[in-house]
Amino acid sequence: MIFSGHPYDVFIGAAVLVWLAGVPLALRLMHIPLSKGIWPAYAAVPFAFFGARLLNVLLHPESGAAQLLDLDLGSFTLYGGLLLGTAGAYLLCMALRLPRRRYFDALAPLCGLGIAVSRIGCILNGCCFGLPTQLPWGITPPYGGAAHEMQLDTGQIGTLFALPEPPLPIHPTQAYELIAALLSAGLAVYLIKKRVPDGVPAAAFGLSLSVLRLLIFFARAFPGASGLSLLIRGPVTFGVSILFFGGLLVWLLKYDKLLKYDKKKPPQI
Repeated sequence: MIFSGHPYDVFIGAAVLVWLAGVPLALRLMHIPLSKGIWPAYAAVPFAFFGARLLNVLLHPESGAAQLLDLDLGSFTLYGGLLLGTAGAYLLCMALRLPRRRYFDALAPLCGLGIAVSRIGCILNGCCFGLPTQLPWGITPPYGGAAHEMQLDTGQIGTLFALPEPPLPIHPTQAYELIAALLSAGLAVYLIKKRVPDGVPAAAFGLSLSVLRLLIFFARAFPGASGLSLLIRGPVTFGVSILFFGGLLVWLLKYDKLLKYDKKKPPQI
């Protein structure tokens, strides 16, 4: 059942509330009319949930298509939600004749904050955990938890007197992703304050988040994932995202310079 009181469900719900409450403030700060502006952002929520579930089902076909209609939270893949949610909001922005680039600049920091809040649920739930590490900030997962079971299944630890050995310390990848989301949101806020061309803060947010999550990908464990699934959810997804946002950033900066150049040209007689 949705929002069952499980820590993961609670913080997914908290992330949605942060989004719904933050949208009016973000739009007001960017001087976008609320009467029309709230609808694309609010409509993006169901699109994002469906997109995150759809990509997860595509990456794990053994779960079955029936999972698409499952109302329980969980079994989501973030970039599916970002892609479909952004597409839905973009189309509605076009229909409502809103300034699309400035609109997504307004929402980029809020998106990062929502991702960060949801990752607190992952920390408490113990999902999305990392690979074993000897780094000083490695954390020891719970005995008998998912990370411990994976270490046993993959032979990283064995048994002692017929009992499983204690789990190895692992990368706190949930915390890594929380920090990555906040850093990307902070970058977007900084660029907005610097009054860079419209669209640049949102593109920089997407680029920085994709680069950071690609680095985190190599420290994260994926129990039972096939090689094809890992290829798609890692190098393919993040590689395409980095190329897209990097190209968009270059185009926006070049486009802005061309506009300034044209404005400086003397009028033709």
